[in-house]
Amino acid sequence: RAVKLEVAVKALAGENDQLRADLEQYRARDYVPGQVVDQLVEELQALVESLTNPNAKAKVDEAVKDAMVVIDSAELRQGCDEAFAAADTDNGGTLSILEFGPCAKKLFVETVGWELLDKQLVYLFNQFDADKDGTLDPNEFHDFFRYLVLVVTKVQAEGYQDAESMPAPEGTLPFVEFEKLNAMVDGLGDSDAKARCMARMVELTAMLHSADFVSQSIATFKWADADGSGALDVYEFCPAARQCILRWLSEDVADAQLHEAFIAFDTNGDRKLSATEFVQFLQYCAVRTVRQSCELILEAKEMTGGNAEGSAADTAFQDLVEFVTNLEQPEAKRRCMADLQQVRTLLQSDSFLDAVVSGFVDADANSSGRLTLDEFAPVAAAVVGRHFDEVLGVSTLFKLFAEFDANCDGSIDVVEYETFVKYLVALVTRRRCEAVVETVKWESPETNPALARRRELEATVASVADAPTRAECGGLIDQLDAAMEHANFVVGCAAAFLTADFS
Repeated sequence: RAVKLEVAVKALAGENDQLRADLEQYRARDYVPGQVVDQLVEELQALVESLTNPNAKAKVDEAVKDAMVVIDSAELRQGCDEAFAAADTDNGGTLSILEFGPCAKKLFVETVGWELLDKQLVYLFNQFDADKDGTLDPNEFHDFFRYLVLVVTKVQAEGYQDAESMPAPEGTLPFVEFEKLNAMVDGLGDSDAKARCMARMVELTAMLHSADFVSQSIATFKWADADGSGALDVYEFCPAARQCILRWLSEDVADAQLHEAFIAFDTNGDRKLSATEFVQFLQYCAVRTVRQSCELILEAKEMTGGNAEGSAADTAFQDLVEFVTNLEQPEAKRRCMADLQQVRTLLQSDSFLDAVVSGFVDADANSSGRLTLDEFAPVAAAVVGRHFDEVLGVSTLFKLFAEFDANCDGSIDVVEYETFVKYLVALVTRRRCEAVVETVKWESPETNPALARRRELEATVASVADAPTRAECGGLIDQLDAAMEHANFVVGCAAAFLTADFS
């Protein structure tokens, strides 16, 4: 409000006395440095006393005591001073709201996992601007740092307070979805796939019943409830739900899907989601994710075929599914899931079957309808060399032959040869997925410091007030991008690397 009023006053150049009076009144409010922190400490102590669950109470009490030590520690002061210096881009000794904003947003994402809304950012800035001069000095910024530590602690405490009252009762969407998953797994019979799916369900049950799952979901709900109404409208729901799904389930969800989910979980049709409805939405997402994982396990069985159960191909595909399921980066997981779908389509196609038969016939030099070791070895060596750039030794070729000679008759028929080809497909797909993970890491500012610095440069240039200077700096960034995309840059990097690689 103070920032908006100040802008309005400047724009009107004193023509509106009421706006000027409002601004002065806002700035004249009594403010005692440290008061916000002291109030938060009192709220935390009251919260500890209100908890009835002994385990939760002990955890929160310990967290509050640790926080009290941290907020007065020299280490916090040092970290605060470093963050202040990094945020003070003009070296003016104070932070404007434009300097404070990116810093505060980054700190909240790193500590609490939330994106600050603009109105929350302005509110925080004004809370800690003790002298109402429109900037934060180092002491005011330190006050904000202490407050941030206590906010993290309060989030955990409030989550524990609400955790026990958030079940998924019979008839709700997460309950119905869990029943479907249970029925699907029960229908698998005694198999390795069922054992794997059961293990997933055990993990799911443990997660849904953990205090952390519900407490962090409730904490996010309360933070997203910007107007303090006790319910989320669709604009508050979407970013909060996305944050929780990314944190817990490593899934990225489109806005359209979130809007549909909002309508589905708004059981009373008031266009608002209560805390209970919000947690049930996340429980439903968790069940759907495990169901997706189980479906992948079954697809892996289909891809290898019933005759190959327990073979190296079966194991390779199950390991591949496990790898993709456990990916934490949503974009990498999305790309690898798409790869798996393509592989499944390929293995079920007539063209794949034709390729297998053609390869088998070419390898069967004596047209006996079976491959001896002498016929199988060169084919296996050539395929592995082409896809993996590896040279197979004689002993490895012997092991491969024995592995896929399922009936141990000293030869490989066309069905066994198909299993061998599927095994190679699984290995190639796994390698491609690993490459995708590395690519996504390189493309993400969170894991690539060069990209993170590039974004900081963009933000710095965008904040430059002088238009010609801003344009000149933008031109420099464009030159930087062009230089890094030039072939000579890549060749130069490779040459420097090879020169340094003495070993």
